[in-house]
Amino acid sequence: MPENRRGFSALELLTVVALAGTILAVSIPAFRTIARRTELRGAASEIRSVMRLGRGRAIARGANSAIRFEQQGGEWMFALYDDLDGDGVRNDDIKKGIDRRHGPWRSVLSSGTTLRIALPEFPVRDPETKKYLPANASPVRFNASKLCSFGPNGGGTAGSIFLTDGTEGVAMVRVTGSTGRIRMIRYDRASESWSQP
Repeated sequence: MPENRRGFSALELLTVVALAGTILAVSIPAFRTIARRTELRGAASEIRSVMRLGRGRAIARGANSAIRFEQQGGEWMFALYDDLDGDGVRNDDIKKGIDRRHGPWRSVLSSGTTLRIALPEFPVRDPETKKYLPANASPVRFNASKLCSFGPNGGGTAGSIFLTDGTEGVAMVRVTGSTGRIRMIRYDRASESWSQP
């Protein structure tokens, strides 16, 4: 006795394809946003690890150490420096050869990321002053320098490093001076405000 087999009609098949297309069209942008935020958090974690390296070195040595940031060939690099004359790691002492580099220059971010250390193309408000940052401002700022020092008690130079994905994603890794606390905050363009992710 033959079974009664019935296939899908063209209309049913088109309805399923249209429904699947609609679901994909709605979900792909959401997945991209989640992926960008995840990558932003990952890059911020890399920078936090670099900062903790400098802080840990100062605590372990019982003397000031610092991380110096420098742009080399379009890429942000860092190197650790040790205070050898007891007055803190200073740019002028580095130039004179008094405060010495410990280890080689290394890339701040891994090569696989699409993120970069930079300010975004759109205006961003400073989290403290609430004023817009100048378009030509440095994305690496520790007071007026690119040198973040840490003392043997763990305190550090207050400052920040900006990250962007080139679109809407903007984050900042901040070092709080007296405590040396290192945290990430994210910028919301719509509200022009910073918050922890």
